Amino acid sequence: MDINDLKVWIDLVNTKNYSKCAALNFLTQPAISQKIKGLEEKFSTPLLIKRNKSFTLTAAGKVLYEESRKILEEYQKLVANIKAL
Repeated sequence: MDINDLKVWIDLVNTKNYSKCAALNFLTQPAISQKIKGLEEKFSTPLLIKRNKSFTLTAAGKVLYEESRKILEEYQKLVANIKAL
C-alpha cells in the first residue's frame, strides 16, 4: 500500500463516485476499483457496501477514511517541511 492508495480512498469517499474519483486521480474507473479491492485485501475486510450505483461505508471503511485523512495531512506536512530545507 502506498500513500496514493489512501488518497484514492479519500477521494472516492468524498466524491461518492468512481468516475469522478478516477478523473481526480488521472486513472480509469477499473483502476480505482482495483485499488479499493487491494485495500480490502490488505485489511482483510470489506470497506464498502455497494447498492445499485451508490455505496455506503462499512465500519472499517469509516475508520480507514478518518485515519487516512490524518495520514495524508501528516504526509503533506512532511513534504512541505522537507521542501523548506
